[in-house]
Amino acid sequence: MSRIADRDRVLLLLDDTEGLSNLKVKNELNLADERYRRIRDQLIEERLLEKYVCRGGGIRLTRRGEREVPRAKSGPDSTVEREAALYEPLAAFLRQQAEEDEVEAVVCNTHSLKARGQWQNPDVTQVAIEYYPLIRKMRVVVTTFEVKQFPHWSVDAVYEAASHHRFSHEAWVVLEWPKGLISSLTDPTHKLDQIARECQRFGIGLASLQPHYNSFRLSPRLEPKPRTPEDEDVESWLTYVFSRMPTLSTEFDERMKKVASAVVA
Repeated sequence: MSRIADRDRVLLLLDDTEGLSNLKVKNELNLADERYRRIRDQLIEERLLEKYVCRGGGIRLTRRGEREVPRAKSGPDSTVEREAALYEPLAAFLRQQAEEDEVEAVVCNTHSLKARGQWQNPDVTQVAIEYYPLIRKMRVVVTTFEVKQFPHWSVDAVYEAASHHRFSHEAWVVLEWPKGLISSLTDPTHKLDQIARECQRFGIGLASLQPHYNSFRLSPRLEPKPRTPEDEDVESWLTYVFSRMPTLSTEFDERMKKVASAVVA
């Protein structure tokens, strides 16, 4: 994939904003002062940008500029009709991976739960029981996954994932990554660079969910920063989930007994 032109990067950055300061644009796109001024002045001359008053001065798209923001004329598309169709393939992958890694874990679709407050329902949740044989100790680890269908990626996914840190040890943003998409974490296309930057700021993992034969495969892009939530918050969340998913609760109890028997052996 050829590198996107800097003038187009400026237009893409300003898309869906009310304008940004000159300093913000230069820093976000890593442009030298002289190059930035040349690109800015050219776009203003073409009536794609206009100056506006803010601290230090800024630029924003004109109506003509909004129409001229580069859009992909053709390219990869989502493999599903709606985002919810990705939850079970992700859960299936996590179950298979846990089995291969010999980790006792339950995985469930928690998107449909009705927890109180904004952004309290992870799309998919994994509850693993870790066991350390030498020190005869086990612990429960909650990992949450916030899924976004291509091309509807947004930095809001990061903030949703960060809100789950109240009860999760690790939180991930998972982006559907269709075949044919070639991009890097510094690419402004589809706001990928912004998502990656916010993930790093909040300690959120970033992964891609890619078609693989008749299913999907999860590929980590950025590792999360593990957290240590309060035990009562973890207990409260699991009580809520298991009360609404009794079959999952039974499976978790069985796996917990299996690990506990190994601890006392």
